[in-house]
Amino acid sequence: MSDAVRTMRADERTARVLDEIMAYGEFCSTTADCDAILADLPAIAADHSCTPIELRKFVRTAHQDKQHWLNQVRTAAWGAAGELRTAQADVVRRTLIRRRLNVALQLVDDDYTPRAIVDWAHFQLPRESGPLDLTEYLSFALAPGREANATASFANYHVAAIRLAAAARTQTGPARADLLTRALMTEVFAIHFVEDSFSAGHFVGHWGLESTRLGTHDEYSAEGVEAQRWVTLDARRRLSWPQCEDLVPTADHSQCHNKENDDKRLEALRLATEPPYRARGDAFMAAGDRAYAGRAVAKSLGHVLLAATDAGTAETLLAALDGSDGIEDYDSCLNKRVVPTLSALAKEGPIYEVVAEEPIPVAREPAPLRIRAEKGIFFGGSAGVEAGHASIASVDGLFPKGSETGNVKARATLRLGYGAGDLTDDALNGQAFADIGIIAINNDVFSQNAQSMVGFSLRVRAPGYLVFLDGLVAVALAETTRSPFFIKWAARAGTGGLSEIWASHKLFDSVLWQISALRDVTFNHLPNEPTRGAYRWELLAPVWTARYALPMAGDGWAQSTDVWVDVGASFTRSTNFPDGGFGAYAALSTSGRVFPPWLK
Repeated sequence: MSDAVRTMRADERTARVLDEIMAYGEFCSTTADCDAILADLPAIAADHSCTPIELRKFVRTAHQDKQHWLNQVRTAAWGAAGELRTAQADVVRRTLIRRRLNVALQLVDDDYTPRAIVDWAHFQLPRESGPLDLTEYLSFALAPGREANATASFANYHVAAIRLAAAARTQTGPARADLLTRALMTEVFAIHFVEDSFSAGHFVGHWGLESTRLGTHDEYSAEGVEAQRWVTLDARRRLSWPQCEDLVPTADHSQCHNKENDDKRLEALRLATEPPYRARGDAFMAAGDRAYAGRAVAKSLGHVLLAATDAGTAETLLAALDGSDGIEDYDSCLNKRVVPTLSALAKEGPIYEVVAEEPIPVAREPAPLRIRAEKGIFFGGSAGVEAGHASIASVDGLFPKGSETGNVKARATLRLGYGAGDLTDDALNGQAFADIGIIAINNDVFSQNAQSMVGFSLRVRAPGYLVFLDGLVAVALAETTRSPFFIKWAARAGTGGLSEIWASHKLFDSVLWQISALRDVTFNHLPNEPTRGAYRWELLAPVWTARYALPMAGDGWAQSTDVWVDVGASFTRSTNFPDGGFGAYAALSTSGRVFPPWLK
């Protein structure tokens, strides 16, 4: 949006309208302040408000009250933008920055997560099979009764904004000021959905389980996908028209007339030879993505500003919009269907002109690989080995010592857990699980008194604001009630808890680590060991944990494999040493998890 604003300021006609809107002082005071809020408005629209009317109210209030939550949203976004600039192309680091921003927005905007529950309006529909043709795609996306989608959302608000701006052209004073402000607020809603359409995570298809929609969005936004723009296809088609020497065809392609501008054909040639590019999304967009998006946004914003000041442009735009209605108070958070009259826009005109700049959505069949997020109930198993220095079978005193204190263990367990990927995309803090199974211990391995023992093992791991118990409660209440209070609590737990002490960090490549004290505990009970009637039990608490996980694929049953490394402290008691002793251990384990489609 900031690039588009600079483009508008370079044109005297559009710059004059911008200055006029800013002069009203409703939502900004100085030119710098106004340009900054203009750049932020599309992000606030639809994510932090549901209608242009609501957006106007929020922005006006935030301008008067610097402590308003909307200003906290902007501050959080500015901070993340600065971090992203320093992160450059580091995908893992950018993922962590995006995660912290997402949680920060949940904490300052109580309705941030509830607004996103009905989110189809932010995603492009996948193409149906058949020839690539923008008119056909618009007919499909704008059809009456079609599910809400980004293309239809843009079209609705853009039509409404143009009509408001054209109406303002014939007004003066407060009436013009009100219409222009309404037009701008409605247009930034339209621009929000244009910008969404350039995000790879928004045009690779949005269907299936909620966890699949979330995971697919995040995966392709970060890793990217090959994309081509509609305007490239249009340019190739134009170049294929029959040419005459020093002549170009008319619109109906049947006759030729004197060429007025060589630049048009040169531009068509440039676009026709434009290669596919790697589109990314959200916090991962590269300079090329932003340049393409800025061009589309500038075209869209230019329509509205020119409609407010240029009679000829207003007349042309209104004629192209004939038969369609744009609804200013269309609720993008709640409406699941497109506005019925938008199908009249499936032709060349202002909607076509902007959408042509966008990347072509993927086809529904064959679809790109679907990725599952860490969301929902899962079950599976875990197996691991462990080395420790904690045996007390032949050691007197609180801390173990000597060659007889080493032990090795093998563990096999069943696992049941829950992934809270909608509250945080932190892999280490986004899941809670319980393991129950069998453990085998070879005790005093470095002595002649080595003993083998078998018992039961129970492990519990969960995020938490302080300890794993409060995290279990927070996630359960957040997912069942969707209460802003519990969502905030769970989000804080999922981003590292108090002062983000337990936040995850990049170790190398895709391996993350965290301080895991108070997040994870294992209880081992070995009855009748080492002799009948005796006992031994252990408490293990990891202090440092690292994890690598393979992405989960599929829209039905989805399976993933994790590798864990835990280093921590232990406390052991036995029949002979009821006072117990402390020790340390290191464990390597792997787990396979299945997210069934019927457990959401």
